[in-house]
Amino acid sequence: MENSESIHSMPESEERNWALFSHLGLFIGAIVPFGCILTPLVIWQMNKDKSEFVTDHAKEALNFKLSMLIAYLVCGLLCIVLIGFPMLLAALVIDVVFSIKGAIKASNNEYFEYPHSFKFIS
Repeated sequence: MENSESIHSMPESEERNWALFSHLGLFIGAIVPFGCILTPLVIWQMNKDKSEFVTDHAKEALNFKLSMLIAYLVCGLLCIVLIGFPMLLAALVIDVVFSIKGAIKASNNEYFEYPHSFKFIS
């Protein structure tokens, strides 16, 4: 019983906010290099002993951002043969849409799993 109390030691509204911010790292990445990866990583490390909800969202966001990093690298290489430019645009749209969808789910206090994302961290 004591362990479950220590895992859920923050208010629900605070949990939702941290989970929401973990998905919005994409926009921080526009300002800070690798901010899209660092944001969910830092949120996960700060809250892993405080909230299962935040931990789950941060891990999902981190796995997705690492998967998108691989996609961006592949698309960047394919830009040499010009096919990478539309693929890069498609990857960016997918990144933005699913990041916003994850943030909305987090703000509604729902769990979210990114589709077709590698599970680097389980």
